[in-house]
Amino acid sequence: MSLLILTGFYLGLAAALPQEPAPSPAPQETKAAAAAKLGVQVRDFETEEPLSGVEIVLEDLPGVPGWRGRTDERGRIEVEQFASGTKLQIVARLGGYAARRVSTVVTGAEDLQRVYLMRAATVSLKLPARPAQDGVGRALRLEPRAGSDTRLLLQDESYLLPVAEDGTVGPVSICIGSYVATLREGGIDRCEWNLEADAATQTAPTELPFESGIASIDGRVLDENGQPRPGARVRLVSESSSGARPIAFADELGLFAFRGVPSGSYRVQVMRRVARNFLDAQDLIMHSRAFDAFQASRRVEVDAETPHVEVRFGYDPRAVNVTGILLSEDIPVPGWRVMLEDRTTGDTWLSEFSRTDGMFDVAGLRPNAKLMISYETSTAWVPGGEMEVGNDEREVHTLRIPPFLFSGQVFYTGTRLSPDEGRLLVEGGGEGENLRWLAWLGPDGTFEVPGLRPGRYEIYVQTPRCKELRRRLVVDADGLRQIDVELEMQLLQTRD
Repeated sequence: MSLLILTGFYLGLAAALPQEPAPSPAPQETKAAAAAKLGVQVRDFETEEPLSGVEIVLEDLPGVPGWRGRTDERGRIEVEQFASGTKLQIVARLGGYAARRVSTVVTGAEDLQRVYLMRAATVSLKLPARPAQDGVGRALRLEPRAGSDTRLLLQDESYLLPVAEDGTVGPVSICIGSYVATLREGGIDRCEWNLEADAATQTAPTELPFESGIASIDGRVLDENGQPRPGARVRLVSESSSGARPIAFADELGLFAFRGVPSGSYRVQVMRRVARNFLDAQDLIMHSRAFDAFQASRRVEVDAETPHVEVRFGYDPRAVNVTGILLSEDIPVPGWRVMLEDRTTGDTWLSEFSRTDGMFDVAGLRPNAKLMISYETSTAWVPGGEMEVGNDEREVHTLRIPPFLFSGQVFYTGTRLSPDEGRLLVEGGGEGENLRWLAWLGPDGTFEVPGLRPGRYEIYVQTPRCKELRRRLVVDADGLRQIDVELEMQLLQTRD
C-alpha cells in the first residue's frame, strides 16, 4: 500500500428555529433508570471561541420547556437529571446570535455535546402581490445553499416562515448566510429566489423580484420509454439575471406550462424527487431523506418575434435515444449516473443510476450531437471523455471508465479521529489534460476517487476548521490499480 501523509470539525433560533427532521419515536422505559451526566459546550461558529452566558433549555418532550441553565466561562454546562438513553432537544439562545435547536441522546459518557451558534441576521421580506385566494395559505421556506457555511452548520434544517396577507415576511432572526427562498402556496412550491442574509440593519423589507412578460413556454416530461412523468418538478432559470425562478409541476399527462415570461434566454430544468438513506449515528437507525435531484436541462429563448416555445424531455421519436453500458476493464459498473452535455447547445441530461449489468438510458438527445461525458457516484463526481451520436432513433454506446482508484481516510493530526464533513478535489490528468474530480468525505473521513488515468495530479483537501492541504499524486500506467493513503489534517483551533 502506498502511503501519502498530508499535514492540515464538524459543526454542530428565538424568533424562528430551523425546522429539524422529526426524530423517530422512542419506546418508553417501563422502569426508572439512574440519572446520567450530560455535558454541553457552546462555541462561536466562526471563531471556535467558547460562549459564556448562553441560555440552555433541555426539552425531553417536543415543545415542552424543561431544565434551564446558562453556560460558564468555558461555554460549558453539565446536568444530571435525565436517565441514560433519554432523547433531548437542546435549545441554545444568546443575544446577537441566531438560536439553535439540536437533538442529542443522554449517554452518561464524558464526551461533550457541542453546539455551534452563528451570528444572527434580522430579515424582513416583501413578496410579489397576487390576487386573493381564499383558503390558500402562503409560506416561505429558507434552505441553506449547498456549499455555504450556513449549510455546514444547519445541514438539513430549514426555516418555514408564514407570509402575511400583504405579502410581508418577518422581521425574523436567522443565521447569517446564503439561502434558497422557496414560496409555497397551498403546500405547493411556486417560485424560488437566492437570498443573502447579513448583519446589516434593514430600514425596509427587501423585495423579492418577480418580472412578468407576454411570452409562454409549454412542455412535456416523459420517461425513457415515452410514458408521462406526472409530478415532475420543472424550474425556469434566467441566464441573464438572478431573480425569481418560477416552478411548475407536470400533470398526469406529463404537461407543464409557464405563463407571463419576460423576453430572454432561459434554462428549463427538470428535477426528480429522490430519497437518500443515511444512518443516524446516535440511534443506529436508517432514515430516508428526500431531495430534488437534477435530471435534464434545455435552453430556450423567447422574445417579441417568438413569444411561445415548446420543449420536450424524455423519449422523443424525432431525437436520439441512447442505451449505454458502463464498463471498467470489461466489468459492468452499477450504481453510477451518466451526465451528457451537448457541446453546441449546452443542453444536459442526467441518467438514472446504472443497473447491475451497467446499463443506463438517456432519451431525447439532439441528432449528430457531440457530447461531453461525466459521471456521478454515491461519493464522487468523475469527469469522462467525449462521445458523438448519429441520427438513429435508438443507439447503443459503450463507455469505458479508467480502472485506477484513489482512496483513503482523513484524520486529525496526532489522533485517529476523523472529520465527518469535507471534500477532496483532484485536478490534472494525462499529457495536456486539466480534468477535475470531486469527492465527499464519508462520516468516518473515508473517500474514494474512481476513474483516474495515468498522469499527474494536484490534490486539495478541504474540511471545516482545517487549513486546506495541497499535495501531488502521480499515477503510473504500470502501477497499482488502487492507491490507498492516510491524510492528516491540522485543526486551526482546538481550545477547550
